[in-house]
Amino acid sequence: MTDEVLFALLDYIKNARPEVNSPNVFTRLRKPHIPYSMDDHFGNKILPYFESAGVDTKGKHHGLHSLRHSLATNLFESGTPVNEIAVILGHTSAASTKTYVWSDIDRLIITALEVPEK
Repeated sequence: MTDEVLFALLDYIKNARPEVNSPNVFTRLRKPHIPYSMDDHFGNKILPYFESAGVDTKGKHHGLHSLRHSLATNLFESGTPVNEIAVILGHTSAASTKTYVWSDIDRLIITALEVPEK
């Protein structure tokens, strides 16, 4: 565990965590102060908004990470350098950001090398 994570965790426990008698570190901040459920997925909360916007989510990821992927892809396609996208996403390395950047076939064709004729 890095020092930053350790200090953030200590700060949460000392200053933000509700005073509850629970073995779980993370509990809801509002009453009832119960642990988060494994079924409490962000994707389920934003799904109605995707549907009202007409976004087809069948067979696709549609949670928080899909929003991060979309942001990274849109920034990349608008010409934002990968190292700047890494900063926006909170990554310490541009290498980890590259998994968030999706490119379409047209962009891949532009980057492909020509094969010389024999």
